[in-house]
Amino acid sequence: MHTTSLTEPSIMLIISQMICIILLLIDIVARLYYIGNSALKSKFLLYELITLTLVLISQFLSLYFQHEPLFIVTHYLILLRFPRFYIGLTLIFPSYKQIYSVFIKLWPFCSQLGSVLFIFFFIYAAIGESLFGGMLTFETNFETGCLDIVNPLYVFNNFNDMSSGMITLFELMMVNNWQYNVKV
Repeated sequence: MHTTSLTEPSIMLIISQMICIILLLIDIVARLYYIGNSALKSKFLLYELITLTLVLISQFLSLYFQHEPLFIVTHYLILLRFPRFYIGLTLIFPSYKQIYSVFIKLWPFCSQLGSVLFIFFFIYAAIGESLFGGMLTFETNFETGCLDIVNPLYVFNNFNDMSSGMITLFELMMVNNWQYNVKV
């Protein structure tokens, strides 16, 4: 079975990013050519030029240094082009403007709910860390043979530190394979 390491970016990721960057570059060059210098006065085109510049810099650095996190940064920078996709969708399907306005109206309520959930997770992760912190170590798992019983991906769900505790609580809130967490 062939496994790839996390430090080696896949060739498909590199090719897909390069195709996306080339399409973005063709799009902006064509608009600059056909519209002319008046296009530079547009704030939206300026945003796209800055985004494309950041994507190009990130892509060249990631190819030069062969570093996986830089490839991921390039991937997320390409996502900054979402406003262009949204404008295209609203031109084709005008009903998307209504959906977008509903999301904008719901954002304050969702952010308040997210803040309350974060506070609850923080409090209960702190309680879990003080009660159960350090009880689950990888040596004891290998000695007791728990890895044979439990899915190895869920062994990291513990209260040894604050971040692991908050992730464990989030997964339990989502009822994400809680039976594996109980066995650990």
